[in-house]
Amino acid sequence: MDDLLRLFVPRALVAETLAALAREPAPARSLTMADAAPAVLDMAGVRCALVRFAGTNLHMRSPYLHPLSMDLDGCEYRMGLSALPGVDWIVCGGEMNELAYLLSRRAALSPALAVSLHPFDAVSGTLSREPRPGEPVVTAPRTTENYNQDFWEQNKKNLLHSDVSGWGAFGANTSDCLGLLLPSVGKCLRRVPRLIVDIGCGLGITTHSLAAAFPDSRVVGLELSPDAIDVARATFTRGNLTFAPHDISDPLPFEEGEVDLAVAVNAMAYAGNQLLAARGVFRTLSPEGTFVHVSRTLDSHLFWDFPLSMAHPTVFQINASDYIQAAAAFGFATSVKPVPGLWGMDSEFFQPRRLSRFKDLFGLCNKFLKNVPAYLPAMSHAVFSHCRQPAPYPAYLDETCYFARLEAVLATMLRLPARAQEAALVGWNCTRVVMNLHRDFGALLPSLLPGVSAMLDVVMTDSE
Repeated sequence: MDDLLRLFVPRALVAETLAALAREPAPARSLTMADAAPAVLDMAGVRCALVRFAGTNLHMRSPYLHPLSMDLDGCEYRMGLSALPGVDWIVCGGEMNELAYLLSRRAALSPALAVSLHPFDAVSGTLSREPRPGEPVVTAPRTTENYNQDFWEQNKKNLLHSDVSGWGAFGANTSDCLGLLLPSVGKCLRRVPRLIVDIGCGLGITTHSLAAAFPDSRVVGLELSPDAIDVARATFTRGNLTFAPHDISDPLPFEEGEVDLAVAVNAMAYAGNQLLAARGVFRTLSPEGTFVHVSRTLDSHLFWDFPLSMAHPTVFQINASDYIQAAAAFGFATSVKPVPGLWGMDSEFFQPRRLSRFKDLFGLCNKFLKNVPAYLPAMSHAVFSHCRQPAPYPAYLDETCYFARLEAVLATMLRLPARAQEAALVGWNCTRVVMNLHRDFGALLPSLLPGVSAMLDVVMTDSE
């Protein structure tokens, strides 16, 4: 049986597409042209794959959207949609030579491949987000590289022979993050903790401060890097403080109910399986235990990296729904709040970072967001607190359908101060232009993100 690949192309890009395909013999031999009459792309009938993101509860039903679905450099997930049979391709723009190359790779995987090119002049219908019987299912793996490890390994000798106050000269992260944790810890704790665990403690600066703040508690810093552990052990010595090697992806080395307070700062995202890591922490918490972690959020990348984020997470940080659901399974409630002073907020995290106008507006955005009391996805980091006390959080943070989550995240743009809204629109337009998305991409938005399509019309303007 032939492997039929339906390639939907805006009519304005058909000639360019055909020219690029003519330079790639394999897909060109199997190419047929659909009716050239004015045609409407019905998104309700588009064939998709169900994508599950490894180690998290997020999932997405999607066709291959070129170039958004490409496995781009710098994106932590490798989707593999272009290799799957039975999945339709929709051209949104990009380089047609890259499209032709991907089709040639697809033809190499399936000698029986038949490509049917369908020009379209308009788009109708809504893409269903529910899986359909018989559609392919793929689990997208992700990288979990610890970007600090090379630094620790290369600078171990310098760190061991320098005072903590001089570590910054070597480029070390010398932040003592106790002040970011204490407001939430203070609201949740009901007694002096017997055992405090700092997960992914790095060089141990915050762990040491925890041991000083809670002298009657046993404090353990866990860290995968043997170099960081060696530096921490040699530098910080207190009677109630120890450091131990541990991989965040593995269960915590404590008994069920043994830990009264667990903390982490920018560490939990390194777990290969965030769901299992979250469950592992809650398993060890005592009945009155507390878990407080400061993390960069997935939602901040869905927000600032749009429209690239429409196809997949660009950088996978903390997915709130993993921790909310894991906490609930063990009887703990979740609170999500802004980090004090918007600590960690930096334009360098996001796709439009090379545009000077975006960086300027992003700086102003920080200034105005500091006055916003509730967490919003435009904030790069959040404080997650899990304890027995009920606490409200935005409902969309519990959403596991990727397109529904993205839609809700983008809708929060209207709640931002004016300067922050301007930064978002400039950033989104910048990413659209860099990716060379065609103007007809805007016609797809009502089908993919109907709840915010009117708001997003401005993204398809010609201004940058």
